[in-house]
Amino acid sequence: MDIKDLVEMAKNSPKGDRESVLPTETRQELDAFVKFLRAEGKTEATARSYRSYVVTALTSGDTWDEFSSDVRSALRALARFQA
Repeated sequence: MDIKDLVEMAKNSPKGDRESVLPTETRQELDAFVKFLRAEGKTEATARSYRSYVVTALTSGDTWDEFSSDVRSALRALARFQA
């Protein structure tokens, strides 16, 4: 497999927009969460990744033990935001 194969796979993969199933209020809260992270000194890329990880946690149905360390880190940051 080479890069062209990977690009082709990505083009043909279904897009799963998990965030679209969330209520508007939740998405607005996630926007505020990103601003909070930026104020904490996180980069834009990190803040957006954390947002994505929180969306994954909200929509996956997984338990704490099943989450990746990245998702857990994002949820800890969310707890700071909510405090």
